[in-house]
Amino acid sequence: MTIDMYVPLIHVIDATVPNALRLVQTVNNAVSDFNARGDVLDYGQAASDTPPVPVPPAPQQLFPMGKGIFIWQLSKTAGGDPVKAAAAAHAAGLSWVALKVSDGATALGGLEGWVSAFRAQGIRLWGWGYVYLRDPAGEAKTAAERVGTLGLDGFLIDAEGEVGAAAPAAVGAYCGTLQEQMAGRPVGLCSYRFPKLHQEVAWQTILGICTFHAPQMYPLGNVDPAGFGKQLTESVSELVGLKGLPVIPIGPLFNWTPAATAANPKPATWGPSVPQIQDFIATVEKLKLPGYGWYVWESAEQHADWWLAMASAAVG
Repeated sequence: MTIDMYVPLIHVIDATVPNALRLVQTVNNAVSDFNARGDVLDYGQAASDTPPVPVPPAPQQLFPMGKGIFIWQLSKTAGGDPVKAAAAAHAAGLSWVALKVSDGATALGGLEGWVSAFRAQGIRLWGWGYVYLRDPAGEAKTAAERVGTLGLDGFLIDAEGEVGAAAPAAVGAYCGTLQEQMAGRPVGLCSYRFPKLHQEVAWQTILGICTFHAPQMYPLGNVDPAGFGKQLTESVSELVGLKGLPVIPIGPLFNWTPAATAANPKPATWGPSVPQIQDFIATVEKLKLPGYGWYVWESAEQHADWWLAMASAAVG
């Protein structure tokens, strides 16, 4: 499937999403209350039982729309201050934020204050979690429980090497359990940008429960000012060829240092240039993609030029 074939799909989505959102809003309006189990542990620790904490339901979206960013380590995000982070997100024109809610079968806590702060600024919230498939059903249940407890819009599966090496039965068990436990909330696959180079991944099985693609557009080491846009165009073509879903690409706002070798014992650290960031955004607009995101806040806020380039983008 070519990019030209993909564009009509977006028009169809543009036409149907408002109706879907109105239907979900009607259902949500009929819900009198939403009580969820909270946790008060520091980020990175397992969640524990606490008295129920009311979390107001948000009208559901089918996939992240507009401009967003991932958060991994809360303590390194805006100095660990959720109110400050939410204000910065609003000032940067962010539409959504993805919070890490699980690491394998470990539930991550300390998120209630962050959820409240971002919601107060009108920012949508999604959950994401790294998948190991050591305990497929347990990992799926943990992710779904955190998303449900916090009242998040949906979940992004961070599927990397461990998923590619897993047995098909483990992938199937994870996907089946996650689909059941998510109770209709949308799920996206946040994985490799080029499926053809990673045929070890059970793409069809995972995409069978997904409502959108969220490829990790990380051209590590690439210094071509137009390199991000070229790779994004190819990635969209490959992914939509697998399944015709909306594409919400995730660009890199972090540094990367390759492993040392005998020939290069002290490799240079790479990070995206401002022209590359701008090229990525321009390509999102050119392809008429409904949204995009960045990984990761903790690194982005350490680079004023990255943050400015991200924040100044009109899309969002």
